[in-house]
Amino acid sequence: MTAPHSPAPATLAHHLEHIARQVQAADQQLPPMFRPPADNAAIVRAEACLGRTLPASLCTLYGIADGQTEGSATLLDAFSWMPLDEVLDRSEFLNDFFPDGRNEEDPDHAPMDVAPGIKPSWWWPHWLPIMANGAGDYLCLDLDPAPGGHSGQVIAYYHNETYRLLIAPSIEHLIEVIANGLSSGTYALVDGMIVEV
Repeated sequence: MTAPHSPAPATLAHHLEHIARQVQAADQQLPPMFRPPADNAAIVRAEACLGRTLPASLCTLYGIADGQTEGSATLLDAFSWMPLDEVLDRSEFLNDFFPDGRNEEDPDHAPMDVAPGIKPSWWWPHWLPIMANGAGDYLCLDLDPAPGGHSGQVIAYYHNETYRLLIAPSIEHLIEVIANGLSSGTYALVDGMIVEV
């Protein structure tokens, strides 16, 4: 599921539009892929709730669409891109449930197995969940990476596993890879999910 490096340049809006068109062409019974954009006031409220400035790339992304429409195809495997309100809700829940990143329900869990550049923590307050699979797992923007990582990298958090994977160096990169993959045939819509084939 890790995205390859060096995708061709293009705009984020173009890639999202391309993904939506490809999905619609593959299955016309699905609802529109993306919600209307979040307005600037919603982004300002989100920053106030989170107590941090959101990365410019994330503001751009939510200025194009406020996540996905309910019932639409998932954006990557079982993961759907969440609206801002859900991002805030999930972030608050995870930060409250895992104070200082500790899994207090299972303090003797196996050592963390993380990709280079990711903090070896069960949870980290600077991981921002933006995609969810509905089973307690999230793809997150890592806003405080370990040495060797990049702020804004996309990582996978699994609620009952000790490994943390690097999915892509940025959300823009990930979306570009999916869009290009739908064109090249390396990604396809399968059972309502965009997956690598």
